[in-house]
Amino acid sequence: MKPENLFIIIALLLFGLAGSFYIYDYSYKKELAAIDKAKINQEQNWIQEINKETDAYKLTQTGLRLANIDSINLSLAYLEQATSLKKNYRDGWIALALVQIKANNLKGALTSAKNAEKLDPIIPKTYEVLKSIYDTTKQKDLAKQAQEKYNYLVNSE
Repeated sequence: MKPENLFIIIALLLFGLAGSFYIYDYSYKKELAAIDKAKINQEQNWIQEINKETDAYKLTQTGLRLANIDSINLSLAYLEQATSLKKNYRDGWIALALVQIKANNLKGALTSAKNAEKLDPIIPKTYEVLKSIYDTTKQKDLAKQAQEKYNYLVNSE
């Protein structure tokens, strides 16, 4: 066999192999896009169901269960609905703060934890959450104050 023919055969094989990878990659990406679209449709259906629910406790419990399986967006939707339905629901605000921390929304988590603190300033869990937020945001003095309040409340029970 002539070297030119061998070169052409190798080039055709490589070109065919590259084409196969391109087709596989395209099919794989198309399949991923279809999965993403299905997830979005499913989440939209869930959100419609969430908006129909009127029991803040039930919404909070479901939101926490979803957070435990790392379904953060749905968890946030449940918890936001719970706190919008019942603005004075301390446990809903604490749960929302915890999931917002998990979602790396520290500003939202701080707001939620502060809402819980305003509603009931003698619950240790609130200060545990606040300390976590302050530690993460490198606010040492505030973290220390939250820890002191937590310790005081736990030791006075």
